Amino acid sequence: MDILVPEWIRLNKQLIDNLELLDKVRFFCEQASLSLALAKTGISFVTIGNEWNYPAHKNDISIDSSFGQTDPVIIHYHSCINKHGYLLDSPYPLVNLRIAQFNDRLKQERRRNYDNNLFGNTDKS
Repeated sequence: MDILVPEWIRLNKQLIDNLELLDKVRFFCEQASLSLALAKTGISFVTIGNEWNYPAHKNDISIDSSFGQTDPVIIHYHSCINKHGYLLDSPYPLVNLRIAQFNDRLKQERRRNYDNNLFGNTDKS
């Protein structure tokens, strides 16, 4: 890490100064600079599966594909939330199971931490 992080920062700054090199994917500058830093430093890495950053906001992936059959560990959802902050369903059944689990957990946490004294308490004493 003593070598990787400074190189990543240096290359990221260079890419920021030359964003035209990234054309339509300039939003992914830090990811491109990380890839470049790994190549430059020769630091080894292990590629992890899509389940570790599953793009639930994508709805153009075939449900029958291996990607569409992924059981996610981490759901990358962008702004796919409703007005109450719960994740919206996706086109993928396994992802929806995890979304339901997350939404249930969020609901439980909100109930557990709800302070009734802040809302609707009309006791003036």
